[in-house]
Amino acid sequence: MRYIQSAGGHLTALTAFHLLKARPNFAFRGLILNFGAYDLSMLPQVFTYQKPEVLVIDKHIIETYLDVFLPGIPMQDRKDPAISPLYADMKSMKLPSAIFTCGTEDCLLDDTVFMASKWLMAGGEAVMKIYPGGPHGFIMFAGQENATMGMKDVIEYMVSKSS
Repeated sequence: MRYIQSAGGHLTALTAFHLLKARPNFAFRGLILNFGAYDLSMLPQVFTYQKPEVLVIDKHIIETYLDVFLPGIPMQDRKDPAISPLYADMKSMKLPSAIFTCGTEDCLLDDTVFMASKWLMAGGEAVMKIYPGGPHGFIMFAGQENATMGMKDVIEYMVSKSS
Protein backbone atom coordinates (compact mmCIF):
# COMPACT_ATOMS: atom_id res chain seq x y z
CA MET A 1 0.00 0.00 0.00
CA ARG A 2 1.48 3.33 -1.04
CA TYR A 3 0.31 6.69 0.31
CA ILE A 4 1.46 9.26 -2.22
CA GLN A 5 0.35 12.74 -3.23
CA SER A 6 0.58 15.08 -6.19
CA ALA A 7 3.78 14.49 -8.22
CA GLY A 8 4.16 11.28 -6.24
CA GLY A 9 0.81 10.13 -7.62
CA HIS A 10 2.19 10.56 -11.13
CA LEU A 11 5.40 8.69 -10.33
CA THR A 12 3.53 5.95 -8.45
CA ALA A 13 1.24 5.33 -11.43
CA LEU A 14 4.24 5.15 -13.80
CA THR A 15 6.11 2.80 -11.44
CA ALA A 16 3.05 0.59 -10.90
CA PHE A 17 2.46 0.30 -14.65
CA HIS A 18 6.11 -0.52 -15.26
CA LEU A 19 6.05 -3.27 -12.62
CA LEU A 20 2.73 -4.67 -13.87
CA LYS A 21 4.08 -4.91 -17.43
CA ALA A 22 7.55 -6.20 -16.53
CA ARG A 23 6.33 -8.68 -13.91
CA PRO A 24 2.79 -9.83 -14.81
CA ASN A 25 2.36 -11.67 -11.50
CA PHE A 26 3.28 -8.58 -9.48
CA ALA A 27 0.41 -7.44 -7.30
CA PHE A 28 -0.44 -4.43 -5.16
CA ARG A 29 -3.10 -4.44 -2.47
CA GLY A 30 -4.09 -0.97 -3.52
CA LEU A 31 -2.86 2.43 -4.59
CA ILE A 32 -3.69 5.78 -3.02
CA LEU A 33 -3.37 8.48 -5.64
CA ASN A 34 -4.07 11.94 -4.25
CA PHE A 35 -4.50 14.84 -6.72
CA GLY A 36 -1.94 13.49 -9.20
CA ALA A 37 -0.88 14.81 -12.58
CA TYR A 38 -1.48 11.97 -15.06
CA ASP A 39 -1.26 13.88 -18.36
CA LEU A 40 1.87 16.03 -18.46
CA SER A 41 0.69 17.67 -21.69
CA MET A 42 -1.97 19.25 -19.41
CA LEU A 43 -5.72 18.72 -19.54
CA PRO A 44 -8.41 21.43 -20.00
CA GLN A 45 -8.88 22.25 -16.29
CA VAL A 46 -5.29 23.51 -16.11
CA PHE A 47 -6.05 26.03 -18.86
CA THR A 48 -9.50 27.11 -17.65
CA TYR A 49 -8.78 27.21 -13.90
CA GLN A 50 -8.67 30.85 -12.85
CA LYS A 51 -8.89 32.27 -9.36
CA PRO A 52 -8.14 35.80 -8.14
CA GLU A 53 -5.29 34.37 -6.08
CA VAL A 54 -3.43 31.11 -6.51
CA LEU A 55 -4.49 28.62 -3.86
CA VAL A 56 -1.54 26.25 -4.29
CA ILE A 57 -0.77 25.74 -7.98
CA ASP A 58 -1.92 27.17 -11.27
CA LYS A 59 -0.99 26.84 -14.95
CA HIS A 60 2.12 29.00 -14.60
CA ILE A 61 3.46 26.97 -11.66
CA ILE A 62 2.70 23.68 -13.42
CA GLU A 63 4.47 24.85 -16.58
CA THR A 64 7.50 25.86 -14.53
CA TYR A 65 7.67 22.44 -12.85
CA LEU A 66 7.18 20.61 -16.15
CA ASP A 67 9.91 22.63 -17.86
CA VAL A 68 12.33 21.57 -15.12
CA PHE A 69 11.14 17.93 -15.09
CA LEU A 70 10.93 17.55 -18.90
CA PRO A 71 13.37 20.09 -20.37
CA GLY A 72 13.13 20.40 -24.14
CA ILE A 73 10.34 17.83 -24.52
CA PRO A 74 7.57 19.33 -26.66
CA MET A 75 3.99 19.22 -25.39
CA GLN A 76 2.85 16.62 -27.98
CA ASP A 77 5.65 14.22 -26.91
CA ARG A 78 4.50 14.41 -23.29
CA LYS A 79 1.54 12.17 -24.18
CA ASP A 80 3.94 9.22 -24.31
CA PRO A 81 2.73 6.64 -21.74
CA ALA A 82 6.26 6.56 -20.28
CA ILE A 83 5.72 10.22 -19.32
CA SER A 84 1.94 10.52 -18.90
CA PRO A 85 0.33 7.44 -17.34
CA LEU A 86 -3.14 8.46 -18.58
CA TYR A 87 -2.07 7.21 -22.04
CA ALA A 88 -0.93 3.77 -20.87
CA ASP A 89 -2.66 0.66 -22.18
CA MET A 90 -4.30 -0.18 -18.87
CA LYS A 91 -6.42 -2.96 -20.37
CA SER A 92 -3.27 -5.05 -20.81
CA MET A 93 -2.52 -4.93 -17.05
CA LYS A 94 -4.05 -6.49 -13.97
CA LEU A 95 -4.81 -3.18 -12.27
CA PRO A 96 -4.90 -3.03 -8.49
CA SER A 97 -7.67 -1.28 -6.62
CA ALA A 98 -7.03 2.45 -6.37
CA ILE A 99 -8.50 5.45 -4.61
CA PHE A 100 -8.25 8.78 -6.40
CA THR A 101 -8.82 12.00 -4.44
CA CYS A 102 -9.00 15.61 -5.56
CA GLY A 103 -10.69 18.89 -4.65
CA THR A 104 -12.91 20.96 -6.90
CA GLU A 105 -10.54 23.93 -6.53
CA ASP A 106 -7.57 22.00 -7.95
CA CYS A 107 -6.42 22.74 -11.49
CA LEU A 108 -5.52 19.01 -11.75
CA LEU A 109 -9.13 17.89 -11.19
CA ASP A 110 -9.44 16.63 -14.79
CA ASP A 111 -6.38 14.45 -14.27
CA THR A 112 -8.07 12.67 -11.36
CA VAL A 113 -11.46 12.34 -13.07
CA PHE A 114 -9.99 11.10 -16.37
CA MET A 115 -7.53 8.68 -14.74
CA ALA A 116 -10.10 7.16 -12.38
CA SER A 117 -12.57 6.79 -15.26
CA LYS A 118 -10.00 5.16 -17.52
CA TRP A 119 -8.98 2.86 -14.63
CA LEU A 120 -12.61 1.68 -14.37
CA MET A 121 -12.96 1.30 -18.14
CA ALA A 122 -9.88 -0.95 -18.11
CA GLY A 123 -11.54 -3.23 -15.55
CA GLY A 124 -9.81 -2.00 -12.42
CA GLU A 125 -11.49 -1.06 -9.17
CA ALA A 126 -11.35 2.71 -8.75
CA VAL A 127 -12.80 4.76 -5.94
CA MET A 128 -12.95 8.46 -6.80
CA LYS A 129 -13.52 11.03 -4.06
CA ILE A 130 -13.99 14.67 -5.05
CA TYR A 131 -14.07 17.25 -2.25
CA PRO A 132 -16.00 20.50 -2.82
CA GLY A 133 -13.81 23.56 -2.30
CA GLY A 134 -10.61 21.54 -1.83
CA PRO A 135 -7.50 23.12 -3.38
CA HIS A 136 -4.45 21.18 -4.57
CA GLY A 137 -2.94 19.40 -1.58
CA PHE A 138 -6.06 19.93 0.55
CA ILE A 139 -5.46 16.78 2.63
CA MET A 140 -2.38 18.43 4.12
CA PHE A 141 -4.30 21.49 5.40
CA ALA A 142 -4.99 20.40 8.95
CA GLY A 143 -8.18 21.64 10.52
CA GLN A 144 -10.13 22.08 7.30
CA GLU A 145 -13.23 19.94 6.92
CA ASN A 146 -12.09 18.62 3.51
CA ALA A 147 -8.71 17.63 4.94
CA THR A 148 -10.32 15.68 7.75
CA MET A 149 -12.80 14.05 5.37
CA GLY A 150 -10.08 13.23 2.84
CA MET A 151 -7.80 11.65 5.43
CA LYS A 152 -10.73 9.66 6.84
CA ASP A 153 -11.55 8.31 3.36
CA VAL A 154 -7.91 7.41 2.66
CA ILE A 155 -7.51 5.68 6.04
CA GLU A 156 -10.72 3.70 5.54
CA TYR A 157 -9.46 2.64 2.12
CA MET A 158 -6.07 1.61 3.56
CA VAL A 159 -7.73 -0.44 6.29
CA SER A 160 -10.04 -2.15 3.79
CA LYS A 161 -7.07 -3.19 1.63
CA SER A 162 -4.74 -4.25 4.46
CA SER A 163 -6.61 -7.39 5.44
